[in-house]
Amino acid sequence: MGKPSDTCPKCSAPEVDYTTKSGENRRRCPPCDNARRSQRYHDQEKNDPVKVAIRKALWHERQKNPDYRALQEAYKETRLATPEGQAAQRATQLRYDSSEKGRSRTARARIAHYDKALARRVLCAAVERGVIQKPEECQRCGCVPEQKSGPGDVIQGHHHNGYDEEHKLDVIWLCRDCHAIADKDGHGE
Repeated sequence: MGKPSDTCPKCSAPEVDYTTKSGENRRRCPPCDNARRSQRYHDQEKNDPVKVAIRKALWHERQKNPDYRALQEAYKETRLATPEGQAAQRATQLRYDSSEKGRSRTARARIAHYDKALARRVLCAAVERGVIQKPEECQRCGCVPEQKSGPGDVIQGHHHNGYDEEHKLDVIWLCRDCHAIADKDGHGE
C-alpha cells in the first residue's frame, strides 16, 4: 500500500493529518469520513427489514396508548396556539407537499377519492365563472376567516350531501375550524 495523499479526495482539504488514534490511515478528512459513515448507517437502518418491522410495531403500540395520544394532542394544541408554531407547521406542510413523497401521496389520494376531487374542481370552476357566489363569512359560526386566524385561512365549501353528480354544487360555506368539525361529525349543520 502506498502512502496516503495529503489531500482529501472528496473535498480536497489540504495538508491534514488523516491518521486515527489507533494509527490507521484514513483516505478522507474527518468531516467527509463521518458523513460517509453516517450515510452508510442510515442506509442500513432504512433497508433492514427487521429494524423496519420493529420501528413500525413500536409506532403502532405508541398510537394505541391513550396517554401517548393525549400527550401528543396537548403538544399540538399548545404549539399551534402560537403564531410561530402555526408558521412552523405551515412550513413543514409545504416542505412535505413539495417533496416527491408528498406529491405521490396527493396523486394517490386523487385517484382513490376521484369523486371528491371532481366535485372540488366543478365547484371551483363554478365559483370562478360566477355561477356560485362565495360568501365572506362562515355559515355556521358567522366569523370572517381573515379576521379570525390569519392569512391563508379562507371560507371552504363543505359538500354536506356527498359528492354525487346532483350534489356537486350543493355546499355550505364554512371556515377551516367549522369545516374540520363538520368532517369529523359527518354532516354539515
